[in-house]
Amino acid sequence: MEPNAPFVVDEDVEDIPGMEMDIIKLSALNKWAHEATNTLPQVVKGGTLKQELNRTLWPTFIRFAPNPTLQATDPPTDHYLMVDQKVVFWYPEIFFSWYFAGDKMQPRCPKCGFRSESVGWNDRLRRVFALGKPYFVLSKRWKCKDKKNCGEFFSSISEQVMAQYPAFISSQLDIVFTEKLAVDGQLYRLIQSMVVIGGVSFSSLCDIFREQFNTDCLRIIHQFCSYWHIKQSKTICVDSQEVRKSRVSLFFILT
Repeated sequence: MEPNAPFVVDEDVEDIPGMEMDIIKLSALNKWAHEATNTLPQVVKGGTLKQELNRTLWPTFIRFAPNPTLQATDPPTDHYLMVDQKVVFWYPEIFFSWYFAGDKMQPRCPKCGFRSESVGWNDRLRRVFALGKPYFVLSKRWKCKDKKNCGEFFSSISEQVMAQYPAFISSQLDIVFTEKLAVDGQLYRLIQSMVVIGGVSFSSLCDIFREQFNTDCLRIIHQFCSYWHIKQSKTICVDSQEVRKSRVSLFFILT
């Protein structure tokens, strides 16, 4: 069973009506994620790391964006969107550097099998739909070194690249990727069980997940209202009309 609507990801978000605002909302999270990659070690000639990975700062390739309510001063409005946001930084050659060495530090081109070179990180985060709320993946971007005959660009999360990793590495990115979808493996297997085996209609299943998502949104809204009340010394009601008037209304249209 392939995942289907209403799940949406932002690979070609400009083509989806009403999704333009989503790019604005994600700008702060996207900026934070790309700045965080600057603390990762660089790969130098010979396929070795320029310096050791800081395991205190990077105990794993999963990080949570900073919580703005921990700050004494008012952060920019769009930083409130970063509350509880999880980002997966998928660059296994760095995080499993003990396994990769030499030519293995760069994946082979999935089109021709030639060596590749890094061209940085993908510009945008890839949204992954999961139980409760979505999270995000930031992946590496590669280019085939055979510029004359190939020159293919590809991502570290492509199926052909993932197949080059041993199972103990690839299985840690438990996500089902399609051309325009990314669904957490746990959610995908639950959908299969409930729809294919349990006979639950897909529309009913969507209603269940939508209600769960709305509950989580409401929790964050209450959290923010409490914080805003203390910071601004005035009451903000959770009523939809009041929220719509707030200068942080974008926050409540959560990703």
